Amino acid sequence: MKTDVRDMTPAQCRELLQKLTDRQREVLALVADGLPNKAIAWKLDMSERTVNAHRRDIYTRLEVNCTAHAVVLAVRGGV
Repeated sequence: MKTDVRDMTPAQCRELLQKLTDRQREVLALVADGLPNKAIAWKLDMSERTVNAHRRDIYTRLEVNCTAHAVVLAVRGGV
């Protein structure tokens, strides 16, 4: 079952974000800032393919379907 972020409190968002590694939180924070994958890759000194893998893993761990839901969790959770 996918996570419904619409009614989650900030505390619930923070708890869910604890499932992520530090690196995944870094990637998510840059996604939330609006950076494209290429810029994230450059900033974190990794390949775009690695950024895509992190994003895929982030969606899986947070049980969300899209970037918008992941960003809502990040913003509400204070990433």
